[in-house]
Formats: sequence, structure tokens, C-alpha cells
Amino acid sequence: MMIWAFLRFVLYVIVPLTAVTQVIIPTLQKKSTFPIFRSKRRKLEQELAELRSGRDDSILEEEVRKERAKAEELKKEREREQNAPPPPLRPRTRRKKTD
Repeated sequence: MMIWAFLRFVLYVIVPLTAVTQVIIPTLQKKSTFPIFRSKRRKLEQELAELRSGRDDSILEEEVRKERAKAEELKKEREREQNAPPPPLRPRTRRKKTD
């Protein structure tokens, strides 16, 4: 009896689940069937995605560094403008009166 219960479980659960995950879903996504046998390719694709992500992260980090440098330069420039002495005053000249 125990064997029949196990065989029913396999027949009613495992076979349809395998058919759905290995045939139907990949077919609907226009991918090759039985992706379980393509684990090496999946690992390589995952590694490639991680490398691209790392490259993108490094590019973003570089852009952040550049923007911080620009912000620091603007901050220093504003401080220089605020702390700069006022321009020297020109002496006033009197106008001659004309009658």
C-alpha cells in the first residue's frame, strides 16, 4: 500500500510539476526546454551579470567621486567669494560748478 501511495504522489504531483517547470514555462518564455540540464550555462550567465553589475557599480562610484569633487570646488569658490575683501573705494572727485 505504501508503494501505491508513493506512486500516486509521483504521478499526481511530481510529473505535472516537472512538466510545468521544465516544458510549459520555458516554452511560454520562448526559451529552450529542460533548463535543469543547462546549469553550467546558467552559472556563466549569472557570473556575467555579476561582473556587469560590478562594472556598473564602479562607473557609478566614479561619477559620485567626480560630483563630490565638483561640489567641493563650488563650496570653496563660494567661501572665497564671501571672504574676499571688498573692492577698494575710488576717491570722489568734485565736479566743477558751471554757471
